[in-house]
Amino acid sequence: MIAQEAKYHRTCLVALYNRWHSKINARDGQTVCEGLALAHVVRFMEETLTVTSDSHPVFRMSDHREMYVKTLHELVCTGDSHSADSDSCKFMYVHNTQLSERILCHFPQMEAQKVGKSYLLYSENVGDAG
Repeated sequence: MIAQEAKYHRTCLVALYNRWHSKINARDGQTVCEGLALAHVVRFMEETLTVTSDSHPVFRMSDHREMYVKTLHELVCTGDSHSADSDSCKFMYVHNTQLSERILCHFPQMEAQKVGKSYLLYSENVGDAG
């Protein structure tokens, strides 16, 4: 059988399209939640930098990842379109490097450095004597 000759039953094709659209819509909703969770982490860092304007704080990436995942889990699992036992609430993988790059986009004066097993985010001029 050649692929051009294959035909779906109308009901099967509609069901396929509906499944595809529901996955796309669910992903769009989660993308919005990912943006909100990132905004929460960035706001926390901005507030910390504002409060400690006389010093240069060092942030542990693991703490920010934990905050991000917790906020993301709250947003995704308590939304109207998702129930607490849905697949999206059971496991959410967050790539550490991508998250740190997204955070660093908001803070061009900061950089990440691996120290032992963890990553630290800090201002570039931390070591400057002034």
